Amino acid sequence: KDKFNSKHEKSSASHSAVVSEAVDTKVKVKATDADSFTEGYEEFLSANRPILLEYAAIDEDDEASQDFVLAHTQLLSEHATGFYLLHCINLQAEGKTREMRKTSRQYLLLTYVIDLAKSMPGRDARDAIKPLFNKMLSNPAAAQSFEEHLEKYIAHVKTRAEVKKKE
Repeated sequence: KDKFNSKHEKSSASHSAVVSEAVDTKVKVKATDADSFTEGYEEFLSANRPILLEYAAIDEDDEASQDFVLAHTQLLSEHATGFYLLHCINLQAEGKTREMRKTSRQYLLLTYVIDLAKSMPGRDARDAIKPLFNKMLSNPAAAQSFEEHLEKYIAHVKTRAEVKKKE
């Protein structure tokens, strides 16, 4: 009886170790609540600024955007989207409208991926990347809706940049 119990405990212990190891490899969206958003933000920026700027510079190339996010999953975080939000406003305030439009598009794509990933709890966040980009490429209505959202966002950025200039 004791042999059975100790064998059973060993086997379930090693089984649970394998399960938790598999769970730990999933990419999760790094979400923070409003109170703790700034925690780790500066560290995130100093560790990832070149990657953030490289992604922002992709110019209306959805395949390149998809591949870049797949290769740099640290972009799937609210620190990244927070950076882009501020970066867009700063670019517009500096009169760099073309760069702001590119960055706004990349920001919005990223928020769509993050929102889709959050809607799939328990799944690896990377599972949201290809379906989102495939939908954008294959569904004209989805692409049109995205473009309309982008234009509204750009108008919002321009308004915020004007306010910032007056501050």
